[in-house]
Amino acid sequence: EQRKIAAARRQATRRLESMLAVRQQEFEALTRIAALATRVGDLSVSLSQALEITSSAVGADLAALSLLGGARGLPLPATPCRPQDKPLLLAQSQTCLEAGLCHQVIRDRRTIVLNDLVGYPLNAEGGIGQLYPRLGARAVASVPIGIRQQVVGAMILLKQGREVFLEDQVDFLETLTTHIAVLIENVQLHQQARSLSIME
Repeated sequence: EQRKIAAARRQATRRLESMLAVRQQEFEALTRIAALATRVGDLSVSLSQALEITSSAVGADLAALSLLGGARGLPLPATPCRPQDKPLLLAQSQTCLEAGLCHQVIRDRRTIVLNDLVGYPLNAEGGIGQLYPRLGARAVASVPIGIRQQVVGAMILLKQGREVFLEDQVDFLETLTTHIAVLIENVQLHQQARSLSIME
């Protein structure tokens, strides 16, 4: 009986230590993205860094961020992404915004998670398109990015192996996108301020 109790305690301790490690990693990711939001710099570079931080924090294999052009009158890059993902994802950015998962996330203003892409329609209305299967994705999460009640884009993360997006990870991604929205807005405000000072 004592051995069972001791084993149960060890197992509970390991679970708690694992949860603490995940929370620490999430906190560090939030801190790093918040720090990016305070810097003035190139939006594409900052967003690529934010994607790298985000995908690492949730164990995603591929990541991209599609923004609607001309948000608040300022041009935005279509798909900042990790450099290794660029060839496959860049070609798909416009299609992603016009149809498919990104479009649905932006239109409906809600997160969509597909944890087993096998069996999802490829071309039907609301289907996942051809991109994700070609990338070998098993799970995809897409989260809207909003600035002041307006959705300006969506972040997409894909997992290729057996892993799926857990509910805690999705909650964390939604929190991260609020920090990414602040980053986008700060860069836009700095650009507007610079434009005004040039005009004066």
